[in-house]
Amino acid sequence: MLYTTFRVHRFFPLSTTALAAGLLLLGQSGRLGAQDTMQALSISNSPGSPLGWVSDGVGWSFVPASNIVVTALSASGSQVMFWEGSNKLIATYHYAGPYGDDHGGPATNMQTVPRLHVAARQTYFISTQNTNFYPSVYWVIFGLKGAGVFPASTFSPSPYIQQFASYYLSSNGQWISPTTPASENTNYLFLGPNFQFQYDPDSTAPWINLNFEESSIVSSSPTGYGFDTGTADVPGWTVYYGWGDVNYSGGAILIYNNQPLDSAGASLEGTNYWTPAIGGNYSILLQGGTTASAFYGTNGASIGQTGPIPLSAQSITYWGSSWSSLRITFNGHLLSFFPVKSATNHVLYAADISPYAGERGELLFTAPWPNGAGMVDNIRFNSSPIPRPTLQIHYSSTCVTISWEAEYNNWVLEASTIAGLGNNWSTVTNTPTVTALQISITDTLNNASRFYRLRSQ
Repeated sequence: MLYTTFRVHRFFPLSTTALAAGLLLLGQSGRLGAQDTMQALSISNSPGSPLGWVSDGVGWSFVPASNIVVTALSASGSQVMFWEGSNKLIATYHYAGPYGDDHGGPATNMQTVPRLHVAARQTYFISTQNTNFYPSVYWVIFGLKGAGVFPASTFSPSPYIQQFASYYLSSNGQWISPTTPASENTNYLFLGPNFQFQYDPDSTAPWINLNFEESSIVSSSPTGYGFDTGTADVPGWTVYYGWGDVNYSGGAILIYNNQPLDSAGASLEGTNYWTPAIGGNYSILLQGGTTASAFYGTNGASIGQTGPIPLSAQSITYWGSSWSSLRITFNGHLLSFFPVKSATNHVLYAADISPYAGERGELLFTAPWPNGAGMVDNIRFNSSPIPRPTLQIHYSSTCVTISWEAEYNNWVLEASTIAGLGNNWSTVTNTPTVTALQISITDTLNNASRFYRLRSQ
């Protein structure tokens, strides 16, 4: 069991006998407009507000009722941090002051900061401390709507700030309730940081239809080849058929169980088409085309959707065809996808999305002209990094056997006598042994040192 020593230079103890229970009421009517600015915590500071200081940090947790954008902040120290949950740091800001202190009370100067998107229904923490958690920072005590022993020193959270609770933050990352009992930290604010925000209407709409199963057939007729063909509605997505700006046609209506012969196109394919769905009932087929003309252009075919990258996202994956040559971007930034592992009818492609976590933009899948093509299905944002195989090595006096999981069957084993990222790696061409669970390659040992690695093809 771990314990944290928390040094407090000046502290006003609170107990159940001194506290009156408070209730967090968020019944304010009306709706915040997109450009309206609100303050997370409204406070009324009286001259009698108890004030102290702590050697590490002070802050509070909250859950946004809607997606919001942090635009400015104030603090009683030089550093303000935002955390997703209690242990993932997502933003650090320097606050230039003036700081809250025992003469002027809480800081009131709201300093503009780079916009931070905060997602609804997730728990966040905000903290104030000086750089490297030294020296001490001030805090001021307020009661929720006049609760307890400080009725003249009150605070009230915005209707968009829910599940408020106060904490101390130690330099080793421990969040500690400042009240006794600990549960009373919902009724008292030990104010260090505060912030202003705006409602974020553009990021409230979540990504939808990422596996295309919400699509519906608009019209269809039999072909005589064992499948129907027609048109389909694909909610959430916009289609760009590669035509010039004058002929641009965006929308969510695609051809169904069909595909162009030589022009750029996007289509929704079912399970019984010649290029069948690779997951569930429907998948998208993109073709960049082979014909360049004033009508078709040379922009290929794209399908895109606009939304927010989750703050917790580290990687993005999708199911694609083994013959995929798609170009995938977010807000115009090229995402470096590579094949991770293969299944019977698809390949799992993955890319690092963490640099764009919290941002809003268009995710665009493009089959470039000429001859670009690929299928798309089961798009996911993941809170874990890109999946990779695990190398296992077993050796004897004469040989070494390297093995990894069988599902990563599109990785190549390479060897080198020198470790590093240079061009001195060569493919190990020994015949692999493949079972249902793993792939193994045995290599002969010699007197020289040898390094091994796996590379995705």
